[in-house]
Amino acid sequence: MTLTKQLILICFFHNSPVNILASTRLLYKTALVYFIFSLALDTLFVEFSDGIVQTLLEILLTLLFVAIIFLMTARHHKKVRFLQSMIAILGCQTIITLSALPIAYWAVLIDVKYVWVPVYCLPILAVWNIAVVGTILSKELGKNKISSFYLACVFFTASFLLSSGLTVM
Repeated sequence: MTLTKQLILICFFHNSPVNILASTRLLYKTALVYFIFSLALDTLFVEFSDGIVQTLLEILLTLLFVAIIFLMTARHHKKVRFLQSMIAILGCQTIITLSALPIAYWAVLIDVKYVWVPVYCLPILAVWNIAVVGTILSKELGKNKISSFYLACVFFTASFLLSSGLTVM
């Protein structure tokens, strides 16, 4: 099965990150694809240079977040599990970003009268993102879903605050 199909299945809660090939090369490629699409989304709301910084910081935050969690909790195959989780999280966030791009473009380019559609759709995508990250962490760490979703909420909040802080500057 291709990586794209695996990631789509993970996004819809039908697959596990354990099935993903653990490869640093694949992680670099996934991070590059995430960078491109996230930058396309970020530049709708901030300057291009700020979008680059924001996207790079989001990737760094994801790396640090997952690394800290795996150093503290994983017992076996830390490197393999870390690579699989990073590929799964960045890949799924790329898919969710691709879903958000047309909605965000619509929010920026449409008449104010119809702005309610993206206003309601984008928070749904944010909740989907939290659910996907929580499920990935739950499956990778073998923890209960509630603690994994709590960790996903902490991660999402940190990422949102980072984005908000850079947008205000």
